[in-house]
Amino acid sequence: MTMNHSGIAVTLDGFLYEEAVRGDRCEATARFRLVVSHTDEVVDEMVVVCTATTPALVAAVLHELAPGDQLRITGYLCLPCTPDEPFWLDVTTLEVLWAAPLNRLPCRMRQVTWLWALGTPTAHTAQQMRISPSTVRVHLYQARQRLAADPILTQIAGLTES
Repeated sequence: MTMNHSGIAVTLDGFLYEEAVRGDRCEATARFRLVVSHTDEVVDEMVVVCTATTPALVAAVLHELAPGDQLRITGYLCLPCTPDEPFWLDVTTLEVLWAAPLNRLPCRMRQVTWLWALGTPTAHTAQQMRISPSTVRVHLYQARQRLAADPILTQIAGLTES
C-alpha cells in the first residue's frame, strides 16, 4: 500500500454485493458495495463501499455488472473526516474476474430456477408465478441449456446429475 494525495492505493478482489446505484442526481457517479474476504469464512467478510466517477466506469457499473460477479477493483481508499462517516474506495479500474451466470438469466427464468433450487415443487411454483406447470418445466429446461456452458456451476446448482 502506498499513500497518495487522494488516499491509500489498494487493489481488492471481491464480489458485487447488490445492484449498483447512481451516486448523485446528475448521474456522474455510481456507488456499489464489494464483499471482500481473505478466507472463505462468512465471519471474515467485509463490505467495502465503492464509488466510480469516470463516465466509462459509471456506465460499466450501472449497466454491465450483476450481483455475484467477482471483481478486481483498484483505487484509493478514502478515509473519513469524522468518526461518523464511513471510509470508501474511489475506483480507478475495474476488472470482471468471473461473471455470475445465474444472474444473467432472464428475470422469469431466474425466478423459476431459484424456486426450484429452494425445493419448491413445480405445481407450487406455477401457482405462485401464475404460469402453467409446463411453462415452469420449459424455463428450467432453458436455464439448464444456458448454464451448461459452466459445468462447475451446473453441478453446484444441481442442474445435472454427477
